[in-house]
Amino acid sequence: MMSLFLQPLGEVSENGVIYSLSLRKVHCDVDETQDNRRLWTSQLERSIQYGPADALVDHLVPEDGNVDHSYRMCFLAVYRTFMTPTQLLQCLLDRLTSATAVKEEVCQDQPNAIKSIVSFIRVWLDKYVIDFHESNLFNDLQSFLEKKQDLTSQLPELLDLQRLVLSHYRKTPTSPRGVVTPAITEPGMCCHPRCNGTAKEYNWFSEPAQQVAQDLTALDAEIFRGIIPHQCLEYVRKNNTKSSSVYKAIDTFNKVVSHVLSTTLQARNSKGLRSPSSRGKCISHWIDIAQSCRMLKNFSSMKAIMSGLQSSSLFRLKRSWAGLSSDRRSVFKELDELISSESNFQTFRDVLDKEATGKGTHRRQTYEAVHGVVPYLGTLLTDLTMLHTALPDVNKDGLINFEKRRKEFEIIAKLTLFQASASKYLLPLNLSLVHWLYTSPTLSESESFMLSKELEVCSTTSPSPKSSPSSTPLHQTLLVKKSLHLLTIAVGDIPRLSKNDDDDDDSSSGDLKPLSISQRSNSCHEIHSTIIVKITIVTSLTCCNYKSILIEKTEHTDSVIRRALEKYDIVQQHTDNIKAFSLYQIHDKKELLIPEDAVVYYALVIIPREAPVLLVKQKD
Repeated sequence: MMSLFLQPLGEVSENGVIYSLSLRKVHCDVDETQDNRRLWTSQLERSIQYGPADALVDHLVPEDGNVDHSYRMCFLAVYRTFMTPTQLLQCLLDRLTSATAVKEEVCQDQPNAIKSIVSFIRVWLDKYVIDFHESNLFNDLQSFLEKKQDLTSQLPELLDLQRLVLSHYRKTPTSPRGVVTPAITEPGMCCHPRCNGTAKEYNWFSEPAQQVAQDLTALDAEIFRGIIPHQCLEYVRKNNTKSSSVYKAIDTFNKVVSHVLSTTLQARNSKGLRSPSSRGKCISHWIDIAQSCRMLKNFSSMKAIMSGLQSSSLFRLKRSWAGLSSDRRSVFKELDELISSESNFQTFRDVLDKEATGKGTHRRQTYEAVHGVVPYLGTLLTDLTMLHTALPDVNKDGLINFEKRRKEFEIIAKLTLFQASASKYLLPLNLSLVHWLYTSPTLSESESFMLSKELEVCSTTSPSPKSSPSSTPLHQTLLVKKSLHLLTIAVGDIPRLSKNDDDDDDSSSGDLKPLSISQRSNSCHEIHSTIIVKITIVTSLTCCNYKSILIEKTEHTDSVIRRALEKYDIVQQHTDNIKAFSLYQIHDKKELLIPEDAVVYYALVIIPREAPVLLVKQKD
């Protein structure tokens, strides 16, 4: 049965649960009497939007046996954001106890209720067995089934479940898909479990760029496959520890960026002297490696290498960049355009989607057919962060916002598909590269910049604006607090009010000229008559990082200003003097003044698939 159109009809509340209603047009059959014309019908659908945890669990295991399989998969991916595995199992066992307690008075729905519960536990064991190992749920489940031994002969579902539990319990717990990911360790220590410290020395510069790219891809693919999807949700909620699989992936990304910086800044010529030509050769080799990663569809290391090359410490080295050939400049420009952050990395996202589905048109003259893909994790974490910042976990009545979880599940499902694609690589893991990457000493952020200034004191720009990096400082490009090299998940960075230092090539927001907004447009980030925007505040004393807020369709300028002040929790007396602030939209390097009586939703200039950027500024 094929479905086409989905027409929202509104919401309905029932027993403390809020459902959304929609009408879907579906193709149900072919009318052979009328030249095989398709017959269509309309179906009324309802899905949970808000509800308590018990109601969400009830929807998993309906007593009538009419199971919603898509809801189950969504629930299993996101339930840890509002309950623990232990709590979920207890809810299921309570329902199973109630269903089996009425054995003498068997009702029509009892067998269906038992089947629903048992089938869900089987799916849970099959898809997320790690929950049972991490939370020691096997003992609880096995103890329950042993107490129901007298019913297993009459209820074969329980007997099958008991056998399944025993088979899973005997297996050694592993990471998802059998991947063992490296842990974060102190410098000088290799974190990979297979690296025993006896690996051969790895000389990245003497190795062909294609070989280094393959070695990086083999490591990145293994680590990416080892990411536990629900830990991404914990990461954006800051609920997980640095031992999580997400932080391990971030740490590896950071290591690559650190080595790009350190190897280039510390490069020496044949006489053991540091020179612009030796640094230029390193830059050229890293560009070749980044291009090879692109051909292998390893977007993680490609992005890491480009982030290192575009850091302020390397970007300012005018004489070092001057030695690049025109071909490498062209390659660098192509890669720079690919990872551009404009329109929320839209170019990068489009290419990634094409490559992941095998529809990419990028030429691969050197390699055989490449089927695997390693995406840049930062884009997925950015999407989750924006979503989490804009939508609350619960509504005003304390009901769980499951509609938000559905949107999060869409991102998690995409991550899972990428992991399946990453498993298609057939590249051997080079332990020499792993040992070099995790044990070789690297420069810190301050050390890198100090050395950069010593090397080329007077450099202010790259030799050619057409082929040079975009001058984005490293701390704007990369993830994790107080770390030099991060995957970008921050919604934004502080606007620069003035130029300083010879390394800062960013435009100053102080140069922006206020203009009046007259444009009108529809929202590109609409969620039921709302729009997600990035906003910051500048006063005489403070300049804040960007945060995301959700603007309603009917909100006026003063309401948005008030909510921004409350979100940043700065100078409480300001919230009583909203008229002392103005609201601007930063667009095309200009500050567009939003009138005081405007409806902000309709006053914004919208760029497709890019969140508008707003600025709250204290009046002179």
